[in-house]
Amino acid sequence: MRVLEIALLVLVLPLAAATWTNKDGDAAWHPQRGKKGPWGKVKAARYPDKMWRPQMSSEGRVQDSGEAGRIEGDGCGWQEDLKGNSYGDEAWKRKKMNKKHLHHDSSENCNNHQENKNHNHSDNKKHEHSNQKNNPLNKNHNHGKDKGPKQHHPHKPTRRPSPPHPTACAGNTPSTRSKWCDLSIDTDYTTVAPNTGVTREYWLEITDVTVSPDGIPRSAMAVNGTMPGPTLFADWGDTVIVHVKNSLTTSLNGTSLHFHGIRQNFTMQSDGVPSITECPTPPGSVKTYHWEAVQYGSSWYHSHFGLQLWQGVFGGIVINGPATADYDVDLGVLFLNDWDARTVDELHSVAEVTGPPFLATGLINGTNVNGLTGLGQRLNISLEADKSYRLRLINAAIDTHFKLTLDNHPLKVIAADLVPITPYTTTALDIAIGQRYDLIITANQHPIAESFWLRALPQSSCSFTNNTDDIRAVVHYGRQPPDAPPQTTGYNFTDACVDETRLVPWVRKDVAAEQLTTSVFANLTTLRDGRFRWTLNSTSMVVDWGNPTALQLINGIPPSTFATSNAVIQLPEPDKLFSMVIESPSQSPTQSTSTATTSSSSPQEPATSPPQARPSTGPTLRAETQPRSRPRASWSSPSRRIIRERG
Repeated sequence: MRVLEIALLVLVLPLAAATWTNKDGDAAWHPQRGKKGPWGKVKAARYPDKMWRPQMSSEGRVQDSGEAGRIEGDGCGWQEDLKGNSYGDEAWKRKKMNKKHLHHDSSENCNNHQENKNHNHSDNKKHEHSNQKNNPLNKNHNHGKDKGPKQHHPHKPTRRPSPPHPTACAGNTPSTRSKWCDLSIDTDYTTVAPNTGVTREYWLEITDVTVSPDGIPRSAMAVNGTMPGPTLFADWGDTVIVHVKNSLTTSLNGTSLHFHGIRQNFTMQSDGVPSITECPTPPGSVKTYHWEAVQYGSSWYHSHFGLQLWQGVFGGIVINGPATADYDVDLGVLFLNDWDARTVDELHSVAEVTGPPFLATGLINGTNVNGLTGLGQRLNISLEADKSYRLRLINAAIDTHFKLTLDNHPLKVIAADLVPITPYTTTALDIAIGQRYDLIITANQHPIAESFWLRALPQSSCSFTNNTDDIRAVVHYGRQPPDAPPQTTGYNFTDACVDETRLVPWVRKDVAAEQLTTSVFANLTTLRDGRFRWTLNSTSMVVDWGNPTALQLINGIPPSTFATSNAVIQLPEPDKLFSMVIESPSQSPTQSTSTATTSSSSPQEPATSPPQARPSTGPTLRAETQPRSRPRASWSSPSRRIIRERG
């Protein structure tokens, strides 16, 4: 029997999303210079300017990374991984030394624009590679090993049905973005995915660091020495392997890595959620994740251990594939964060007792100017006149709903949360916490001004950020940043925390008849000691890092015997697609909360109504067993969002 488990965090905390610069306030994309050690396969000093620069082709594909080393995991099955059987530095070094690594000299490709250049891999298969000019937003992003056609691993789950033989893909061009190999934007990506035969392999190391994103130093965490961490690149149909080393020597925390929105069909053990699918990775140990890129678009990875995400353990994911509109250049991932000089632990203590504290400011790709001290610096984005640019926007904040605007430039929205949509244009894009949007900017405003403000605007209706109008980046025409700040004026907008209402999936999907299975009431209550707690059906989840849910199922423990604090929802049937409908009451998030549900039962009031409570939700489950035709329609609205989980 399949089980869907909802893990409710103890409290939704207004925490600063840690983003990185060095102590002098340098911009976020500078990695630690010349970093070496067991993770030297992703050295920052590979290129002449000592920055790891991802090279992506004009066809929208990832180019060769330079080495084709092949490591097929840790030699144990995923059941053993759930038990925490990871290994330390010495075992990791020996394992790498015992593997044969083949090297490709790709230095000639670093700064050249070449297409269709073949590289021979270890099995003499040929795979086409090409690149384009350096990506302005991704200078810290490293791409993994291109390992050629995949080899069978005895413990690796079977992927979904795909073409029987690996097929190389030439990607697409600026004028054919709707195409991809023998597939297209019209392909139903939920049932069909190409099989490229290529594996992208990454080595990530999580460390304690001191950061100064706005010129004021603060302790945080980093991935490969940067916050945000390096972007993981893949093509639609690739296999992705990520080795994560826990080098947290100061905090001595466990850790994990979750790949947000990535479908883990047949790879559930790589979902990266401690107490649910795995045990945390302890300090000094390594865990290997692998998953299939059966989707395409923009997403991100982050720690799911405690509050490490907002301490800095996160980075982007780019899976190249078709798009619903053409564009010339891929700018890469752009992160929005809220930020404060207080650490995650300090804010946690405040939030538990007094409710959400106000945060000082926000960051764009890990940097901003401090309005009080003038320290820090703006992110600069260079555009070439009359070209179009794809921007992959991610809200990694903990307590801030943003509106994004670019003065004088409308934004064309082409994808949302890994779902390609019918393009539409807006001047102010609402992006809630955790959401991802793909935008296209047309650089046709150079007759008006040399530079323009890109504005990330916290919405006071549901956010607690003091800096509401100075979280900005500079978008300029030409390679050199302007000497003076932009003088442009922003668009008018209404402060409101709402969803985008014009999100229409490009690929039409039929929705099944509604079949209510269960109702779950979420309430915010106050404990006897004055601390706040969220509850599901009157209980808060208690995580057990040493006994994850998946391991209990493997060991034959019936779901009916799980503790109430596990907050388990048992699905009635396996191998079916279920929809979880989450609805919220139409009230201010700073008012007292009451529960809402789509069932006919009466809502339950919480025991107490603490100040500044968030609105609660009442999810229901509906099995899609009897599909019915429904006209293409908006799948998200201000009061309702459908989240699909594969049962």
